[in-house]
Amino acid sequence: MAAAILDGILLFPFFWLAVSCVGVWLGLYDNGNTSLNGGPAILAMGLFTLLFLAFYVVSEAWFHGTFGKHIMGVEVFSTLRTPITMSQSIIRNLLRLVDAIGLYLVGFIVAVSSKQNQRLGDIAAQTIVCERETSRRGRALLWAGSFLAFGIIADCLFVHFAGRFNK
Repeated sequence: MAAAILDGILLFPFFWLAVSCVGVWLGLYDNGNTSLNGGPAILAMGLFTLLFLAFYVVSEAWFHGTFGKHIMGVEVFSTLRTPITMSQSIIRNLLRLVDAIGLYLVGFIVAVSSKQNQRLGDIAAQTIVCERETSRRGRALLWAGSFLAFGIIADCLFVHFAGRFNK
């Protein structure tokens, strides 16, 4: 749970980036401000959901976990204790949308009910989250800080350049 919260903090600037991009694209962006309702809001949420899923899928398939997981000292493996494949990561993370219902209440109930504490996405993808070496936490913190800084800088640059296009 703590890893998901950390990842959420790291992804927050990318939520604002998605909102700003949709606002500019639809002409609803004015001097650093945008207000999206209805279809445009759904479009921004869809764009962010794609970014969110891409972040999880790539991080877990290539690096065995997200920044939050590495900081918390856990990683994702197949139930055979081998690195997960891209298809396992896709299955695991698409079902994250179901596990996340009720602030991860569905995932929590399924995990406490399963023998290996797996959420629905883990069961379907045949994956498991395991404890890992803590020696990599410092490096994960550095990368997480860099990722967060990149998101904030991307937002600031977008606001700066979008203002020029609206004039």
